This record gives sequence, C-alpha cells and structure tokens, in this order.
Amino acid sequence: QVENRDSDANGSSDNVDNEKKYKNVDDYSNGDTVSHKNGGSTWEGRLKIAYLLAYPKSGASYTSFLMARATNTSVATNQISSAYTDPNGFASFVFDMGTTMSDNDPANSFMDIGSPLWMKAYFKETALPEHLVLTESQCSGFCLPPCIPEEYIETDASFEESCRDVDTGTVGLPTPKSEVKKIVHLIRDPFSNVVSRFHEYREQTKYKSRKSNFHGDDRTGFHNWCKMDEQTMKDVEASPLIANQVKLLMKDVPCASEFFKYIAWHNHVVEMIWNEDYESMEIYYEEYDSEVLRKALVKQLAAFMNYAVVDNDTFPSFISVNSYTGYFTKEEKKSVEKLVKGLALTRTARLLDRYF
Repeated sequence: QVENRDSDANGSSDNVDNEKKYKNVDDYSNGDTVSHKNGGSTWEGRLKIAYLLAYPKSGASYTSFLMARATNTSVATNQISSAYTDPNGFASFVFDMGTTMSDNDPANSFMDIGSPLWMKAYFKETALPEHLVLTESQCSGFCLPPCIPEEYIETDASFEESCRDVDTGTVGLPTPKSEVKKIVHLIRDPFSNVVSRFHEYREQTKYKSRKSNFHGDDRTGFHNWCKMDEQTMKDVEASPLIANQVKLLMKDVPCASEFFKYIAWHNHVVEMIWNEDYESMEIYYEEYDSEVLRKALVKQLAAFMNYAVVDNDTFPSFISVNSYTGYFTKEEKKSVEKLVKGLALTRTARLLDRYF
C-alpha cells in the first residue's frame, strides 16, 4: 500500500540516512544480485532518462509505484530518501560508473557518477528497463517558509541543471544532459498542492496535535500558517528578482510566496521542455481519483515510455484525491487566478486553466 494522503514526492516514509552506503548494481552479493546489461565505464549504450518532474506533494510517489506495478518495470529517483537499499544498507546507481561509495571509503565520492538511484518501488519484484528509465525529480525552486526569494528563484539554466542533480547528501555532478530524452510533467491543483505543503511543514516541525489551534490540521491552522508569509512578503517587496507587477498581484493572495513558487516551478518545466525540445506528456494528479481514468493514464504513460502493461488491475491502494479548495474563499481563488495569469507563461496558464 502506498500512503497517498498528500502523495509526497519523496516516496515512502522510511528514512534513509544520507550517510548510507552506495554501490553499483553489479556489485550485489549474498543472493541479492541485480544484473544490468548496460554496465561499463562510458555513457554510450546506457539507459536513457525520462524524468517524472513533480512539484513537492503532487503525487510523484504514487505515479512511480503505479507504473512499476502496472508494467513490472523498475523505476529510479534522484532522492536518496526513496532509493532502494539492500539488507547491507547499500543503494544502487542506475549507471554503473565503476565507483563504489561507502561510510568506510570516503575517498570514493559521488563526484564522477552523475547517476540516479534505483527506487524502492517494488524494486525486488520488477525487471530493469531495457532502454528508458522513469526517474523522479523535484528539481529546485522551492523551500518551506520562512525563506527569502534568493532561496527559491532560479534561472532557466540553474533549474534545468537541478532537475539532473542527484540528492545523496554528497556533492556530485548532475546526470549528463545527453542522457535525458523525455519528460513526464505531473500537475496537481495549486490550492490543494499549497495546503499539502502546509501539511509537510507541520510534519517537519512536529505541529501534529489538534490541540494547537495555531497550526491545527484544518482551514484555520492553514491560514495561521499563511500569516507567517507576512515577513516573507517584506523580503519579496525588497527583492529586485520579482517584477513590481507580480508583487502587486501577490498582495491579496494568502500564502502568496507559496503560490509564486508553484507557478514559477511549472513555468521552468514548460520552458525546459521547450528549450531542450524534449518529448513530453502531462499527467493531472486528480485523474487518479477515477479508476477508469487511472487505467487510461497507465496505458498512456506506458506507451510514452515504450513499456508493456502487464497488470492493469492490481494497482497500489489509492483511497481518494485530497482536495483542499474549500480552504479558500471565492475572492482568494480569484486573486490566485489573477496571479497565475500575471506570472505564468502562456503554456503554463493553459495547463492550469482547468483549476479556475
């Protein structure tokens, strides 16, 4: 079962220490062998990457588990927190670059790898892909408040590179751009996505007790959290990185900086797909709520990845899509819509139009 309360993009709730050991997929022992026919020390002939790009808390984890189960194909991630680890605590790289990293061998770093990690989504039960591997990435351009614009505003170039960065707790090179071939763009209703970010904040700061009215798990708690944005908005006002027209549009939006991050993040994905001429497809998280649409999405994504659907009936558990649009008044929704129209690229605005 995959917990899908907010379907966070970090996958399972299991915590994987950043100091975990790493090794190549061809290095397994004790009956835990994983074969990879695309081994070697050069990039030629290796698996290519199809990134599943998802803003935090928008359903990437469920999407990965769903595709792994439906196609019996292993998926990958740029996040160590959702990587598969063997009984000895080793995570495995998608690209075997001939380097092993462990707690006892600090001289071997991640510097020359540039490889995603195999994800824990049914990894032991699925087959490795032959040509293209679906790989989760959140990229950058987001942070939980309080944070200043310099922490989340990216250029197109810095954002694109961040999508190829592999988060292992060490400094390393991103996956080479030449290895990226396709993009799957996952989109969630902006209102519910921002509220789910509030839930993430509560989880990280331990505000889980309903006795706390300030950050209770309800509409009041959410809007109290948004009031923290007042200091953030002072930083926004002083920042030369945000256009004055956009600053004016943000004034009437609750949690304005959170909506700014959401819109800017999707702008960057749209711009990256255009600039790099990637073949791409969009998935709307809300369509998982319908079993009919879910099955159709599985077939569509499998065809995009050139995978065969082997099981379109036994899906990971999915109770329902959590919608939090009721946390906002009509006036607040209209203010968010104006911000979208003022900040979003034309293509981004069309992708989000269904939510207004």
